[in-house]
Order: sequence, then structure tokens, then C-alpha cells
Amino acid sequence: NRSVGGDVGTLSSDRGSISPNGRHVVFRTSATNILAAQPGDSDLFVRDLDANTLRAVRLPAGYDACNRARVSDNGDVLMQCAPSAPATALQVLYAPASGAAPRLVSVDWLDGSAGQGSSGQAFGLSADGKLIALESQSTDLVDADTNIAADVFLVAEPAVFDGLFSDGFE
Repeated sequence: NRSVGGDVGTLSSDRGSISPNGRHVVFRTSATNILAAQPGDSDLFVRDLDANTLRAVRLPAGYDACNRARVSDNGDVLMQCAPSAPATALQVLYAPASGAAPRLVSVDWLDGSAGQGSSGQAFGLSADGKLIALESQSTDLVDADTNIAADVFLVAEPAVFDGLFSDGFE
């Protein structure tokens, strides 16, 4: 890890992932000298290799730490986050490159709250950031999930699903 000016990070970095187009790299570090810390920043950073920029990924409200991130071609980040106590179930959140507040992806289908079981043991993000696949132990992400086992979910905005299945493929 290096600052935009080339300074080597004072602490290690890990859990790196590169976007499909090779432009963005997301990684976790505890180094304090690569970017001036801002309130609400996590230990995740995105480097834009083309623009030679570095930005911190916002820490979602109600969460203490995020890691295991993936990054899309435009710099959006999908990450697994640990909630603040008393909650314990890991959740998957989506942080847009715009810097807007991260959005919960592993949501209870009834009320939009965090799923009751851990999510994100495995997950992926499409190159354009519009499709998310995630594994979850939660039984409340869809109606009538009664198998008491981990499941894989495909998550997207309704318009994206409409476009995927517009040719009648199911």
C-alpha cells in the first residue's frame, strides 16, 4: 500500500481484490499514513490505478469493521461487515463509488432490516456493479426459507431483473 504521493504504508495491507477491467483495487489496511483519516472511514481503501487516486470506503452506521471486499469496474464496493454489539451476524453491504452511504444487501424480506444470520461467507459483484451474488445463513432474506441451510441469493434492482429475463429465459 502506498499513498498517492508514493509513501509506503506504515502497516501491512491484505484482502486485496481487483476490478474485472483492472482499473480499481480494493484492500484493507491499518496504515495511517496513506490517506488522512476522516470520521466514518473504514479500513478499506480503493485505488484507481488509471487516475492515481486513493479513497477510503465509508464505514456503514451501526458497523464496527468491514473487510473481504470486491470492487466493480466503476469503483463500487461490495463488502462483508461486522455489526456493533449487541448484533453479531455478519452482513453484506454495497458502497457506491460516489461516496454515498453504504446500503445493506442482506436484508430481511419483510422489514428491510439486517438478516438474522451471517451473510457473505462467499459473495461476488458483476463488472458493472448491478448484480450481486451472496451466500447467507439467514432464513429471513426470502419468504418461506425453511431448509435451515446456507443459500445463495442473486440481488439486483427490479429493473435489472426485468432486463435479464426479458427474452423469456428462466
